[in-house]
Amino acid sequence: MLGKRACPVLRGPQPGNGLGLPDCEPVVFGFPLVGQKTPGQALKRATPQQILDDIRAITAMMDEPMGRWLGTWTHIDTLLAEPLAADALSFIAAQSRISLEGRR
Repeated sequence: MLGKRACPVLRGPQPGNGLGLPDCEPVVFGFPLVGQKTPGQALKRATPQQILDDIRAITAMMDEPMGRWLGTWTHIDTLLAEPLAADALSFIAAQSRISLEGRR
């Protein structure tokens, strides 16, 4: 599952900003998991915290010291814990055509 979530974020250049996201789409609304849908055809998205956790896990698998170092950086976690970020995720979670995976 880690690979299915992380690959759309880590893959090479795509139209837009390289993340498979339109240039103007804020990441606080989650990351689209391209090609993945629920049985009801809702588009799946991973939460920003889930993607951050996945990137940390992948980094630690490839380079343990780098993974430990990356784990000491909590600035992004603090930003993701802001009430406005939670409001953005709640807005997306309320959309019937979106399935927000890994909601925290």
